[in-house]
Amino acid sequence: MYATKIFDGKIFVGTNQGLYVASWPIGVFVDGTKPFRMVPLTKGQVWSLFESDGKLYCGHNFGTFIIDKGLNVRLISPEEGSWMFLPIRSVPDLMIVGKYKGLHLYSKANGEWRYLKKIAGFNESSRLLVEDDNESIWMAHGYKGIFKLMLNQSKDSIRFSTLYDNTRGFPGKFAINVEKIGNQVVFLTSQGVYRYNSLTDNMEPYQELNQIIGDATGVRRMVEDEKGNIWILKSNGLLKLVREADGAKRVYQTPVSRFGANLVASFENIYVYNHSNIFIGTENGLVYYNSLYNPELQKNELYCAVKSISSTGKHESVIFNDYAVTGNGGLYIPFNQNSIRVTAAAPVYNAGEITFSFLLKGYDNDWSPWQRDNAKDFSQIPYGEYNLMVRVRDAMGRISEPTVVHIQVGLPWYFTWYAFILYLVLLVAAFYTLRILVRRKVQRATARVKEQKNLELKVKEEEHKRQVLEAEREIIRLKTENLQVQIEHKNRELAATAMQIAHKNDFLNRLRLRLEVIAKSINPVSQKEVLDLIRNIDNDLKMDKEWQRFEHHFDEVHSGFIKKLKEMYPELTPSELRLCAYLRLNMTTKDIAQILNISVRGVEISRYRLRKKLKIESDTNLVDFMLNL
Repeated sequence: MYATKIFDGKIFVGTNQGLYVASWPIGVFVDGTKPFRMVPLTKGQVWSLFESDGKLYCGHNFGTFIIDKGLNVRLISPEEGSWMFLPIRSVPDLMIVGKYKGLHLYSKANGEWRYLKKIAGFNESSRLLVEDDNESIWMAHGYKGIFKLMLNQSKDSIRFSTLYDNTRGFPGKFAINVEKIGNQVVFLTSQGVYRYNSLTDNMEPYQELNQIIGDATGVRRMVEDEKGNIWILKSNGLLKLVREADGAKRVYQTPVSRFGANLVASFENIYVYNHSNIFIGTENGLVYYNSLYNPELQKNELYCAVKSISSTGKHESVIFNDYAVTGNGGLYIPFNQNSIRVTAAAPVYNAGEITFSFLLKGYDNDWSPWQRDNAKDFSQIPYGEYNLMVRVRDAMGRISEPTVVHIQVGLPWYFTWYAFILYLVLLVAAFYTLRILVRRKVQRATARVKEQKNLELKVKEEEHKRQVLEAEREIIRLKTENLQVQIEHKNRELAATAMQIAHKNDFLNRLRLRLEVIAKSINPVSQKEVLDLIRNIDNDLKMDKEWQRFEHHFDEVHSGFIKKLKEMYPELTPSELRLCAYLRLNMTTKDIAQILNISVRGVEISRYRLRKKLKIESDTNLVDFMLNL
């Protein structure tokens, strides 16, 4: 049910199926006749009803309908989705209608509202609208927050709009409703009632009203009746805020709370026809409340009883199942059944919705929250004595005196006498077991000590072997160093010998050149002797004997280098073998030229030919090659 209106002695109810009508007041039908019937041409979703000048206007999914007293229906605007009707106070012949797509303007002509135009500058879905004393329009959006709108002078355009959401003081931006109570615009949120602070241009909690209401969470709608009473529709019921004769404001609970769970979520609606006739739409129908009903005239004493207590362990069983176990007699519960379910009952007629609260004194710190379920579980209750207390509350908020049941939970088996005998036996067995374990532990410790000593001895032996091995390595290293010193000495001797040969050859070459000059200027007899001398010098420069002696000493020092070279490269000539030997001695090209009695250029040519015969790459150093061979 989404809208209700009493008009021309009839009650109209808007539903998601269409608009229904019945005579008011509704009579009692005992023959199965249904009091409501559908108004023609109104099939579909109805959102709102508005009365003006003897006509009823219906906000419908398909537009706006006008209904006269004869139930004649006419569509006056096909613009879809008419949420709400709001006459403009300053311009009596203009009215704003909130629709799916923004605000639309209606004008009155001949006592009848007619569609005029769409108000420019705003396209948000506008379900709830109120106008404040400053001619600002406040619109509640379903999931964006609250819009504040200012119209131009002709009311056909939005001058500016401001959105107020969780960034402007609200606790959130979803499901905020707006109402006007007296001259005050209020905003209803899930966290209580809020109001607009014009100084800060933000929203703030309406502390005074929230304190009067008490629990202001879940307030969905607020409507003021002709006597100034404020009817507060919450998600869990209906409250009535009354200004008493002494000026104090008090809030009273109504029996409508039993229907709170059936309200139409996000579309909660309340219609206050007058101070005594209130209608609330629910998912299952229309709730009618007559506030003139005096519960004191039919007041029954509230009474609560513990109906049964049953265990909820592995083996569920009923501990008792009657209404007699109360007071000091008490109830004994074995420890193995210390998880219990308590079921209460309230044999009270016409008390409305009944809720229960439980307290197991000594186990709980406070009463449990009020609940519709008449049963509560208590799990793993320690052994000891407790007082189980149960009370009920009716729809009018009356609370019964608590019913008390004394409960004693027995000792667990491990605190019984036979358990202590078992503990003694186990203690003796543990003593002897411990004794055996200690003996075994000592034996294992002795074995570990012996094993540790053997391990230490083995480590010492290994250390001795390592030291001997290091000594042998040191001897080998010293011998190697000594051998290296000898080799270096021999190399120096070989180099010195080679240099001596080089100096000798240089001297003989100079001497030969001098003799050749002298031979040209002397007599033939002396010239013949000089030429013989030159031939002897040439024979000496060939130095085959010196080379054989040098080769012998060189192979001794360099481990048969020349022999190895001959085996690897048998095509090498004696001159090339000599060049290889001198290169291994790391001699310069100049020194090699003097020894071989050739020019430096000749040595370089010989090196090139040698590189080709040995097939050595150009980026490989020839001296390094000889040293590593």
